[in-house]
Amino acid sequence: MTVEDKQFEKKNRAMNEPIFFYLSGTHIPQEIVVNKVGKNTISGYVSIPKANSQTAATASKSGN
Repeated sequence: MTVEDKQFEKKNRAMNEPIFFYLSGTHIPQEIVVNKVGKNTISGYVSIPKANSQTAATASKSGN
């Protein structure tokens, strides 16, 4: 997995097990969940916790 040009490896993870990571400048983790693994593909989703969206909304309101 590569996040912000930093590459790290996660082995022996179960399906639907969240993998948490942090973006630079934040203290709240993002998460990625893999639902399906194929020969050359993976499927899943990235989740941004509500605390992040509230922080972003507050920042955008204070910027106006």
